[in-house]
Amino acid sequence: ILLALLSIGMPLQALDLNTKDISLSGHYLGLWNGFDTKKETQSHFDYATNFDVEFTFSETLTGMFQLQMGPGNGRLGFGGPNAVVTDLNISYQPISKKYQLTMGSFDTPFGPFENLSNNANTLENEHIINDIFYSSLAGPVGTLNTLGLKADTAINNLDISFAVSNGTGENSVNNGNAYGSTLQIRNKTWIPNTEFGISGIKSNDKADAGTENNNSFET
Repeated sequence: ILLALLSIGMPLQALDLNTKDISLSGHYLGLWNGFDTKKETQSHFDYATNFDVEFTFSETLTGMFQLQMGPGNGRLGFGGPNAVVTDLNISYQPISKKYQLTMGSFDTPFGPFENLSNNANTLENEHIINDIFYSSLAGPVGTLNTLGLKADTAINNLDISFAVSNGTGENSVNNGNAYGSTLQIRNKTWIPNTEFGISGIKSNDKADAGTENNNSFET
């Protein structure tokens, strides 16, 4: 058994947190949707909510977690019926702010990234439903969360993100020692009012097939 463990623990009194160090926010979405295909016709009301908590431990260390909730069993795939913890991470950014390191559960830096629907938060996506290709990884209204390490930096107007993670699964399942890697490069200055970017992901999750509670892409 090989075990590597990083544990950070301290009483809240030692952190000297107060209300200005904790930020609470969230989103609520209520809608009616209908589906009409050759095989079936269905319509229903659906609801979803996100609850975000952000902590500022110091000038260089922050943390956050997000709860996603909904009634469940809807056609769009909103979280529910139980509350689900999605993002759960700690970020370190030195005072120079030339880079940022994130450890925990985070949105995989792949695809549109900033223009995606994330459960109840659809404000960045004018179409509400994510595109077909991205939906194959994370569902029509979800983002692809993963567990691992992520580094973000900016070089000559290029925003660069690189992550090493468990792969396309959104939990701790990772059979076969196959870690996924993701690289994303974006630029917002080359073309006025236009964001240009390219991203790639490499992940071998075939060994996860058949594992209980597995939600990997299995390819």
